Amino acid sequence: RPMLVTLLDYDKEQRSSLEAILSGAGYQCTTLVNSKSLIDSLVTAEPDLLIAHFRSDQEALTTLTTAKKLWPELPVLLIA
Repeated sequence: RPMLVTLLDYDKEQRSSLEAILSGAGYQCTTLVNSKSLIDSLVTAEPDLLIAHFRSDQEALTTLTTAKKLWPELPVLLIA
Protein backbone atom coordinates (compact mmCIF):
# COMPACT_ATOMS: atom_id res chain seq x y z
CA ARG A 1 0.00 0.00 0.00
CA PRO A 2 1.20 3.56 -0.56
CA MET A 3 2.58 5.41 2.43
CA LEU A 4 -0.18 7.43 4.12
CA VAL A 5 0.80 11.01 4.89
CA THR A 6 -1.42 13.34 6.90
CA LEU A 7 -0.75 16.96 6.01
CA LEU A 8 -1.95 19.76 8.28
CA ASP A 9 -1.54 23.28 6.95
CA TYR A 10 -3.82 26.27 7.46
CA ASP A 11 -2.40 27.93 4.31
CA LYS A 12 -4.47 26.70 1.35
CA GLU A 13 -1.83 27.35 -1.32
CA GLN A 14 0.97 25.69 0.62
CA ARG A 15 -1.28 22.74 1.50
CA SER A 16 -2.27 22.25 -2.14
CA SER A 17 1.34 22.49 -3.33
CA LEU A 18 2.58 19.96 -0.78
CA GLU A 19 -0.30 17.61 -1.56
CA ALA A 20 0.52 17.76 -5.28
CA ILE A 21 4.20 17.02 -4.64
CA LEU A 22 3.48 14.13 -2.27
CA SER A 23 0.74 12.62 -4.43
CA GLY A 24 2.98 12.92 -7.49
CA ALA A 25 5.64 10.96 -5.62
CA GLY A 26 3.18 8.15 -4.94
CA TYR A 27 2.10 8.96 -1.39
CA GLN A 28 -1.53 8.81 -0.29
CA CYS A 29 -2.40 12.16 1.32
CA THR A 30 -5.00 13.28 3.78
CA THR A 31 -5.09 17.07 4.00
CA LEU A 32 -6.43 18.97 6.98
CA VAL A 33 -6.85 22.64 7.80
CA ASN A 34 -6.87 22.76 11.61
CA SER A 35 -5.78 20.95 14.75
CA LYS A 36 -9.26 19.74 15.66
CA SER A 37 -9.63 17.95 12.32
CA LEU A 38 -6.18 16.42 12.84
CA ILE A 39 -7.05 14.95 16.22
CA ASP A 40 -10.41 13.73 14.87
CA SER A 41 -8.64 11.93 12.03
CA LEU A 42 -6.01 10.41 14.33
CA VAL A 43 -8.71 8.85 16.50
CA THR A 44 -9.71 6.61 13.59
CA ALA A 45 -6.45 5.95 11.73
CA GLU A 46 -2.69 6.18 12.14
CA PRO A 47 -0.81 7.72 9.22
CA ASP A 48 2.74 6.68 8.38
CA LEU A 49 3.86 10.31 8.68
CA LEU A 50 2.41 13.59 9.93
CA ILE A 51 3.56 16.80 8.27
CA ALA A 52 2.27 19.85 10.12
CA HIS A 53 2.38 23.62 9.88
CA PHE A 54 0.82 25.13 12.99
CA ARG A 55 -0.26 28.73 13.56
CA SER A 56 1.52 28.98 16.92
CA ASP A 57 3.93 27.17 19.19
CA GLN A 58 1.16 26.67 21.76
CA GLU A 59 -1.11 25.06 19.16
CA ALA A 60 1.75 22.78 18.12
CA LEU A 61 2.54 21.69 21.69
CA THR A 62 -1.08 21.03 22.60
CA THR A 63 -1.91 19.18 19.40
CA LEU A 64 1.27 17.11 19.27
CA THR A 65 0.90 16.10 22.92
CA THR A 66 -2.53 14.68 22.11
CA ALA A 67 -1.34 13.10 18.85
CA LYS A 68 1.56 11.35 20.59
CA LYS A 69 -0.79 9.97 23.26
CA LEU A 70 -2.84 8.38 20.47
CA TRP A 71 0.11 7.18 18.37
CA PRO A 72 3.42 7.35 20.31
CA GLU A 73 5.51 6.08 17.38
CA LEU A 74 4.05 8.51 14.81
CA PRO A 75 6.85 10.34 12.96
CA VAL A 76 6.21 14.08 12.75
CA LEU A 77 7.74 16.66 10.43
CA LEU A 78 7.09 20.28 11.40
CA ILE A 79 7.31 22.96 8.74
CA ALA A 80 7.48 26.72 9.10
